[in-house]
Amino acid sequence: MIRLLKDKLRAERDEWARKEKILEQELLRVCREKSEINKELTAVNDDNKNLLDKLQVLSGLHLQPLGSRSITLKFIADTSRPPPPCTVHRG
Repeated sequence: MIRLLKDKLRAERDEWARKEKILEQELLRVCREKSEINKELTAVNDDNKNLLDKLQVLSGLHLQPLGSRSITLKFIADTSRPPPPCTVHRG
Protein backbone atom coordinates (compact mmCIF):
# COMPACT_ATOMS: atom_id res chain seq x y z
CA MET A 1 0.00 0.00 0.00
CA ILE A 2 2.76 2.45 0.93
CA ARG A 3 4.59 1.55 -2.26
CA LEU A 4 1.51 2.39 -4.35
CA LEU A 5 1.18 5.77 -2.62
CA LYS A 6 4.88 6.51 -3.21
CA ASP A 7 4.52 5.59 -6.89
CA LYS A 8 1.45 7.78 -7.19
CA LEU A 9 3.25 10.71 -5.52
CA ARG A 10 6.26 10.24 -7.79
CA ALA A 11 4.01 10.21 -10.88
CA GLU A 12 2.23 13.37 -9.72
CA ARG A 13 5.56 15.06 -8.98
CA ASP A 14 6.85 14.12 -12.44
CA GLU A 15 3.68 15.46 -14.05
CA TRP A 16 3.96 18.77 -12.17
CA ALA A 17 7.64 19.05 -13.13
CA ARG A 18 6.74 18.47 -16.79
CA LYS A 19 3.98 21.12 -16.66
CA GLU A 20 6.29 23.56 -14.85
CA LYS A 21 8.97 23.11 -17.52
CA ILE A 22 6.42 23.81 -20.28
CA LEU A 23 5.22 26.95 -18.46
CA GLU A 24 8.79 28.17 -17.93
CA GLN A 25 9.54 27.74 -21.64
CA GLU A 26 6.37 29.62 -22.57
CA LEU A 27 7.23 32.41 -20.13
CA LEU A 28 10.71 32.74 -21.63
CA ARG A 29 9.22 32.86 -25.14
CA VAL A 30 6.78 35.60 -24.13
CA CYS A 31 9.57 37.59 -22.45
CA ARG A 32 11.73 37.37 -25.58
CA GLU A 33 8.82 38.53 -27.75
CA LYS A 34 8.11 41.41 -25.37
CA SER A 35 11.76 42.43 -25.50
CA GLU A 36 11.74 42.42 -29.30
CA ILE A 37 8.52 44.46 -29.39
CA ASN A 38 10.01 46.98 -26.95
CA LYS A 39 13.11 47.31 -29.15
CA GLU A 40 10.93 47.91 -32.21
CA LEU A 41 8.78 50.47 -30.38
CA THR A 42 11.88 52.30 -29.16
CA ALA A 43 13.27 52.43 -32.69
CA VAL A 44 9.95 53.71 -34.08
CA ASN A 45 9.74 56.28 -31.30
CA ASP A 46 13.27 57.48 -32.09
CA ASP A 47 12.40 57.65 -35.80
CA ASN A 48 9.29 59.70 -35.00
CA LYS A 49 11.31 62.12 -32.87
CA ASN A 50 13.85 62.52 -35.67
CA LEU A 51 11.10 63.12 -38.22
CA LEU A 52 9.46 65.72 -35.97
CA ASP A 53 12.81 67.46 -35.53
CA LYS A 54 13.33 67.51 -39.30
CA LEU A 55 9.79 68.79 -39.83
CA GLN A 56 10.37 71.54 -37.32
CA VAL A 57 13.60 72.60 -39.01
CA LEU A 58 12.18 72.40 -42.53
CA SER A 59 8.88 74.13 -41.86
CA GLY A 60 9.86 76.59 -39.18
CA LEU A 61 7.09 75.30 -36.93
CA HIS A 62 7.49 74.94 -33.21
CA LEU A 63 5.96 71.67 -32.01
CA GLN A 64 4.67 71.38 -28.48
CA PRO A 65 3.13 68.24 -27.00
CA LEU A 66 -0.27 68.91 -25.45
CA GLY A 67 0.14 66.41 -22.64
CA SER A 68 2.53 63.93 -21.18
CA ARG A 69 0.68 60.98 -22.73
CA SER A 70 -0.96 62.75 -25.66
CA ILE A 71 0.20 62.17 -29.21
CA THR A 72 -1.65 65.25 -30.46
CA LEU A 73 0.68 68.11 -31.32
CA LYS A 74 -0.01 71.82 -31.16
CA PHE A 75 1.45 73.72 -34.10
CA ILE A 76 2.52 77.31 -33.54
CA ALA A 77 3.39 78.98 -36.84
CA ASP A 78 6.56 81.00 -37.18
CA THR A 79 5.20 84.10 -38.92
CA SER A 80 8.60 85.67 -39.49
CA ARG A 81 8.92 83.84 -42.82
CA PRO A 82 6.47 82.42 -45.35
CA PRO A 83 5.52 78.73 -45.14
CA PRO A 84 7.31 76.31 -47.48
CA PRO A 85 5.45 75.09 -50.56
CA CYS A 86 3.49 71.86 -50.14
CA THR A 87 4.00 68.91 -52.45
CA VAL A 88 2.11 65.64 -52.48
CA HIS A 89 3.88 62.45 -53.45
CA ARG A 90 1.79 59.44 -54.34
CA GLY A 91 3.40 56.03 -54.47
